[in-house]
Amino acid sequence: MLYAWSSSTQIPFLGVTAHFIEPVTWKFQSLLLGFERLEGSHSAQALGRVLITVLEKFHVAGAIRAITANSASVNTAMFRNLKGEGHLSGFKQVDSHVRCMGHGINLTVQTLLKAFHTTP
Repeated sequence: MLYAWSSSTQIPFLGVTAHFIEPVTWKFQSLLLGFERLEGSHSAQALGRVLITVLEKFHVAGAIRAITANSASVNTAMFRNLKGEGHLSGFKQVDSHVRCMGHGINLTVQTLLKAFHTTP
């Protein structure tokens, strides 16, 4: 799962978490793989470099089957680029980019609130 976040001092970060079922114990596991400061442009190429650096550090780039991120066009482009460059061998960009449900709900509620001329 990818999370982009900016601190109160406007320093941007990219969080990368992994969620999986432990094969021996069948327990659900969640790990923070990286919380990386973003430098320069937040283009698809720049974000992809940060993501691949984190995944390769843990030798899991070939094991990725799906990634959850919001529906921002930069994420779609990043996944398409990474797949095309062969970095995510098990990743199918069309059906492996899982759009964040919480983000979608938030956008929908924000739109509804604007339609009723109210604030949260």
